[in-house]
Amino acid sequence: MKMKKIAYLLTSFLLVLACEKVELETFGDQKFVQFVDAYQDSTTLTFVFFPNQTTIDYPLQVKLLGRMEDKDVTYKLRVVEEESTAPSGFYSIPEDQVLRKGKVTDTAQVQFIKQPELETKAYRIVVDVVSTKDASAGETLYSRKVFWISNMIAQPEWWDATIIKSFLGAYSDLKFMEFIKVAGTGDLTDKSWDERRALCLKFKYYLQQQKDAGNPVKEADGANMTVPILG
Repeated sequence: MKMKKIAYLLTSFLLVLACEKVELETFGDQKFVQFVDAYQDSTTLTFVFFPNQTTIDYPLQVKLLGRMEDKDVTYKLRVVEEESTAPSGFYSIPEDQVLRKGKVTDTAQVQFIKQPELETKAYRIVVDVVSTKDASAGETLYSRKVFWISNMIAQPEWWDATIIKSFLGAYSDLKFMEFIKVAGTGDLTDKSWDERRALCLKFKYYLQQQKDAGNPVKEADGANMTVPILG
């Protein structure tokens, strides 16, 4: 019995050493830069919410993995033009970026520019992290970011019969605008059922809080804004 216990402790110790060795070998002196949010979490921006602005400066968060040094880490961003629909005049995304020394997370310089075409169409902009001599691009899932920009509000394709019946109810521009403000996104296309439910519940609780505070959110006809989701 005693020998078994010793063998168990020895095995556990070796496993811990192995895990530490793998972690050290995985990173070593290497550094990686990647986005904070995963690729499937696309970001929808509309100038409707910025009526007096001709540009939107977006704080695109990045993070550093690996050994930190007491100096700036340079990395690159690349607009994937073959997968984007927005012309270059719709954005300003410098290729060379800096993650400032002493920081594990920082923000990249990203700006979107208002154009007349955005009044009638949403444009897609795909951005990748690119490796440099200072740092390599991180995990594939976190090395790409997708933006949708427009200057309009309209019922998206994902707001289908299921969403109407079980989640958000009938569509209205006002409801969609409120939902975007609360959920932080207007694109649920790639969200799982659980993720959709969580965001819709968050919106439901927001509407109830506003009502309880004596400031209910209204539809265009003056009725209180409601959603059918249960929970």
